Amino acid sequence: MLVERAATFGYFIPTIVSLQRETGMTGEISSTLSTWSRLNHGRHLLTLAAWLLALRALSLLGEASRDV
Repeated sequence: MLVERAATFGYFIPTIVSLQRETGMTGEISSTLSTWSRLNHGRHLLTLAAWLLALRALSLLGEASRDV
């Protein structure tokens, strides 16, 4: 989850803020949007993996506490 948050605050937020300031669609903006979109899918996969790992850790913790 830490990697996903670092990516969000280090790349995604500054990039979308700069894109919102632009007027008109240039090749550079189109390229940046395409990259942003592709990387955003990876960011979502990192979030999903973090949630699944957290759920697994909690289920293992629950099993361990029942054994005691």
